[in-house]
Amino acid sequence: MKKIEFILLAGFLFGLTLMSFLIDIGFSIVGFSLSFLSVFYFICSVPFFLGVPFKKYFTKSAYTGISILRIVGTVGVAYGLSIAPIGLMFKLLLLPGASLMLGIGIGVQAIMLIIVMSKFIESGDKEFYKRLLIRLIPFLAIGFFFHKTPTNKQVGFFYRDQPEFVELYNRYYEDPTNEELAMEVEDAIYEMGEGNDREREE
Repeated sequence: MKKIEFILLAGFLFGLTLMSFLIDIGFSIVGFSLSFLSVFYFICSVPFFLGVPFKKYFTKSAYTGISILRIVGTVGVAYGLSIAPIGLMFKLLLLPGASLMLGIGIGVQAIMLIIVMSKFIESGDKEFYKRLLIRLIPFLAIGFFFHKTPTNKQVGFFYRDQPEFVELYNRYYEDPTNEELAMEVEDAIYEMGEGNDREREE
C-alpha cells in the first residue's frame, strides 16, 4: 500500500512540475494522480493506518483489540485526506466548486490534526499517530496554500504562455457573476483541452 501511495504522490508532484514548465500533459497527470489518491485514501487508508495486512482488510477479526474511538478517528482522517486531493484537483484544473472542496478538506484536516496531535503527545503509541501526522500536515499546508492563492494568480502562472486566456480569466475573476464571461472561460478551457488532445494524437 505504501508503494501505491508513493507512486500517486510522485505522479502528482511530477504533473505539477510539468504544469509549471507549461507542458500540457501535466494537467492530465495531476488529475489522474489526485483522483486515484483520493480513492486510495477513501477505501484503503483506514486499515492501512491501523496496520491491518492487506489480505485481512475485510476480515472482522483483524480489527479485534482496536478501540472504536481509534477506528472512528482514523475514519475522520481518511475522510479529510480523501477530500483534500479532490479539492486540489478542482483548484488546479479550474473546475467549479474548488474553494468549497478545499475548504471542507482543510476544515476536517485541521480538526483531525488537533485531535491527533494531542493524542500523539499523550499516547504511548507514537508510531500510529506519526503515520497520521506525516500525511495530515503536508496536505493541510498544501491545501491551505492553494486555498489562499487567488485563482487569477494561479492562472497567470500556469497559463502564462496564453495571454489571451489569462486576460479573459482576469476579467471573469473581477466579475464572477457575469454568466457570459463564465461561459467564455468554460469554452476556452474546453478548447484548450481539445487542442491538447489533437496534438497528442498527431
